[in-house]
Amino acid sequence: MSGFEIISTGDKEVVARLDALTDRVTANLARAIGALLVAMTSDIRNKLNGPVLNRRTGALQNSIRQDLKVSAQDVTGTIGAGKGIPYAAIHEFGGTTKPHDIRPKGNKGALAFTDGYGGTIFARVVHHPGSKMPERSYMRSTLADWSDRITRTLAKAVSDGAAS
Repeated sequence: MSGFEIISTGDKEVVARLDALTDRVTANLARAIGALLVAMTSDIRNKLNGPVLNRRTGALQNSIRQDLKVSAQDVTGTIGAGKGIPYAAIHEFGGTTKPHDIRPKGNKGALAFTDGYGGTIFARVVHHPGSKMPERSYMRSTLADWSDRITRTLAKAVSDGAAS
């Protein structure tokens, strides 16, 4: 009977070197993604201070959060917005609101707002007709702005991790 036999030597050494390579690449990716998250979060917050939306209370701007998760198999970076901010998505994607009534909160007896001429108007209820909100992307536009830099940064992190 004919055949062949493969004999492997140094298995443990090869596995150890591959594990070390994976650890270096993972560490480099974690550092790179962490730095990208910080810079992109800053960019998003800046967009919410005038260029995309005119800041009123700063609640949406302050709701921008980043998260970095590192495991043996994955490095994941996320940036999120609007936890508890009901208008976050409609500004990002645009959309329509249904007609609805606006009433005073709590034990307040009336709503108060200016009429545009320096006067004040008081009302128990305002019948809002609904709105069509334009898209004012602050998240997706930032991702698009950063796309090339993200690709270059991640490629360099992998290359440097593999070379060391």
